[in-house]
Amino acid sequence: MKDSLSFRMFSFSHFITPTLIRLLFIIGLLVIAVVGLVTIKQGVSASYGGGVMVLTGLFLLVLGPVAWRVVCELLILLFRMYDTLVEIEQRSRSGGGAAAKV
Repeated sequence: MKDSLSFRMFSFSHFITPTLIRLLFIIGLLVIAVVGLVTIKQGVSASYGGGVMVLTGLFLLVLGPVAWRVVCELLILLFRMYDTLVEIEQRSRSGGGAAAKV
């Protein structure tokens, strides 16, 4: 009973946000790729200032995924820090102490 999806969903004993962040990462990569390619296409067909648009699109295609990955990793890191703090609190309440493992 406790392992069922509905129990985990409504008990708030586990976060679903890290999984959602991974999904958001994939969606973000697709959006970055589409925007980068559209910017390059518009730059190629522009009569004035197209070179800047092409470079912007290339910049977005190369560095956009890296920056998006860093943002998503920072969000996941926040949840892992919370999990670690909960473990430390549970150990300190059980008498094991947090410094015993370190």
